[in-house]
Amino acid sequence: MSRTTSLALAASFCLPFACGGDGDAVEAARFFYAKGNLERAEASLGGLANADGAALSIRIRARRDGRDVLAQRIAELARIEAGQAMAELDRLAFDADDPVAREWVELALSETYDRLAAGGRPEHRTVHPTGYRPEELAENEIAGEPPVVVRHGRFDEPAPRDERGRRPRSSVAGASASAGRASREPSANPTEAAGGGGAAAPEADAQPERSADLLVAAERWIEKAFAVRPGAQRRAFIARARGLERRHRLREEVAAGRSAEPVLFAERCDISAAGPEGLIVGGDFLTWEALSLPALEEAARLSRLSGEAELGLFDERLLRSDESRGEELLAELPRLVERELLREEEAWDLVARVRAEELPDDGYVFDDGRWLGRVEYERTRLAARIEELEAALERARAAEREKAFEALDSLGEPSRPALVRALDARMERAIGDLGRGKTLRSLERLAERRRVLDSRREFALELIFDTDEYFYPYRTPDVPWEKAKLYPEVQARVDGLVAVVREAWEPGRAVSLSRVFRGGAQELAWVLERFAQVEVDREWPAELPEWLFAVETRLERLTLHDFAWTPEEREALARNRAVVALNERNWASDSWPDEQRAAKSERVQVEITNAYRVMFGRRALAWNPNIQAAAVMHSDYMANTGDFGHFEPDPERHAPRDRMRLCGYPSGVGENCHAGSGDPGGAHAGWIRSSGHHRNILSPGHHEMATSQRGRYWTQNFGTGRAFETDLDKWQD
Repeated sequence: MSRTTSLALAASFCLPFACGGDGDAVEAARFFYAKGNLERAEASLGGLANADGAALSIRIRARRDGRDVLAQRIAELARIEAGQAMAELDRLAFDADDPVAREWVELALSETYDRLAAGGRPEHRTVHPTGYRPEELAENEIAGEPPVVVRHGRFDEPAPRDERGRRPRSSVAGASASAGRASREPSANPTEAAGGGGAAAPEADAQPERSADLLVAAERWIEKAFAVRPGAQRRAFIARARGLERRHRLREEVAAGRSAEPVLFAERCDISAAGPEGLIVGGDFLTWEALSLPALEEAARLSRLSGEAELGLFDERLLRSDESRGEELLAELPRLVERELLREEEAWDLVARVRAEELPDDGYVFDDGRWLGRVEYERTRLAARIEELEAALERARAAEREKAFEALDSLGEPSRPALVRALDARMERAIGDLGRGKTLRSLERLAERRRVLDSRREFALELIFDTDEYFYPYRTPDVPWEKAKLYPEVQARVDGLVAVVREAWEPGRAVSLSRVFRGGAQELAWVLERFAQVEVDREWPAELPEWLFAVETRLERLTLHDFAWTPEEREALARNRAVVALNERNWASDSWPDEQRAAKSERVQVEITNAYRVMFGRRALAWNPNIQAAAVMHSDYMANTGDFGHFEPDPERHAPRDRMRLCGYPSGVGENCHAGSGDPGGAHAGWIRSSGHHRNILSPGHHEMATSQRGRYWTQNFGTGRAFETDLDKWQD
């Protein structure tokens, strides 16, 4: 059989199989056939009659016949001259594809070598793998390796001592390298090597992976693999077996290479013989483990190795290397896996063995030039991703910051420290931007003016809503003369307080908000909102006024009318501007019927009322067409009848609320009426000099209104409805 076929059969040694079905029976039979166990191969077939089974049965019978022929030939060679027999046995060993036959040939080679070297058949000796007999170990201070049985007579005579009385170490070249790896070699017991679990491991000789027959150890790993459930543990056991097979193939091919080129091996490597148990190097016997790595590499180079044997040499390099060199070699494994010369599980096994650690359940991942356990890899990758996203969030522009924040926050609790660091960095930059230029100082002066305004508002509103002192009604006969005569003085005080509020309300010079300042304020607000979102406490910077958080950065210029102490007030002021704009839009529409359409003077009157309310810190009111119709209805009544007041004789239209409900507005709450000046400002002046009407205009509960004029009669109605907010939101969107 050709060498290629022999290698293919050896490679099939570790193909997984399971029980059940004709195909599985054939696979099992092939497995035992490849190992040389013909009895178990036949038992696995069990008389199977399909084509594959029949073909394999023929091969089994042929192999039995071949063994008979080989046994006869070995017996013949034992009777001829030893040198001639060695050459013939070398050829037979090279061609043997049957493991049992190859073992017979190797045993015959060992015995023939004994005949060649000593002229007789020595007894088996128990020796240390380094080449010393047990009784020599103590005096040569060699320890750490168990004894193995070898078949040669090399040590019948003690080696000569040097001038200090020590045995020479030249005969054990490379032993220290092997001993140095002892702590990193796995146990022969697969259960121990895999960290326990599964079925009990077969009984094993001490350190069988260092013994002459690596295939014995490989077979035990395979048996152990199929004694456990499919999964990581089984894959690890099979990977271990494959590694042993590769190393066995390396030794076979080096031995075959020496047989093919004995002179070259003697000149280059000083190797005069090689067999399954060891080599003769410089006249001394060395186990394969004791052979130095450089010597093994040179012998391998001369042997023109197959791909599998090359991998076996790679295994040897790994298992004999120190930690630094081992990691360098491990970095070559991904290339071998990519070229499909090595399975991923086999690479994992080598990593675990070199590092003397248990193989992780999920194996390893090769990342950035090093092998990491999958858990460590995921942790490392997560840390790298967090670091990357932290940097991205820290430098993201305003338009990109929300996306960067969400990306980092999505990684959960592990990303929280990085998230906080990035937000702190952004906050620090924002504070710096706010302090640049003159904007902040100008706003502080505006804040001082606002404090004055607030104080004046408070005094005025306190008196306006004091129903005892600023009473209503205030004319006789509704109140006694003694009380009525007090009213003008109170009204004068109210007028004075309104005047000082109006003075403080003057907008004055606007403060220009620089682009840098607006960006810093928006950034600071965004950062604080994100801190609140992730439930991290961050106090407002002590060096900045707290009202800075409420500055309306959507405006390029800010006056007193736009200044807010809080974000809530800022939004209320923005809403006021939006309501005023919505009123203008509605008035410009031609879709209203005549009774719901506001005339120019009526619009102006609504604007005057809203301006007055906003000056006192009240919300602007939305114009409502249904309220407009109710106001028109009552102004028409007063103009047509001359009956000035709030009530009409018609029960359906009797009170202001009745009229608003009749016009489709169910939330009416108040009404002001005026008779006299046809000017919108005149009507307003009359109302704010009447305590009840004044309070009606400034009531904080109003949301909507409308005003109607017919001749000298004015009607002003208020409501609490909020239907306009839907239109407001749609329009703003």
